[in-house]
Amino acid sequence: MIFDYLTAERWAIAAVLILVGLFAIKILCVIIKKTLGKTALDPLLHRFIVKGFAISCGIVLVGTVLSLNGVPVTTIVTMLGVAGAAVALALKDSLGNVAGGLIIIISKPFNKGDMIETNGVVGQVDQIDLIFTTLLTTDNKVIYIPNGKLSTSVIVNSSSDSERNI
Repeated sequence: MIFDYLTAERWAIAAVLILVGLFAIKILCVIIKKTLGKTALDPLLHRFIVKGFAISCGIVLVGTVLSLNGVPVTTIVTMLGVAGAAVALALKDSLGNVAGGLIIIISKPFNKGDMIETNGVVGQVDQIDLIFTTLLTTDNKVIYIPNGKLSTSVIVNSSSDSERNI
């Protein structure tokens, strides 16, 4: 293929911009990780925030580079919006679980190691993720409860107070 000098020059500039942009995003993510490490936020949220920031910056970087090369970005943004709406509708239950996970992580109705009862199930909280919360029962069963259902149901936390009223 024979490229025009300006076109080849534009693509070379685009490649440099992408490399510099990715390097800058990586440095900013490290700074954000260190800053979040000094906060009281749950470590699970740290990963979520840093990944969301990196993906958002990557999308802006690609859009900027395409725009500088004369590609009509408005059409691409419109297509991404329609695709995003379709994906959101297809994954509405999973997105509800992620939202429930964020609610549980931020509000902290229970912590790892607490004995809770919810939806007719009793168990010790083993792990709290964005989509599922894992409980261990007294008879060594592992129960996965979707966070969307857990965040909207009644939770009895037997471990939240060291003293009991009778």
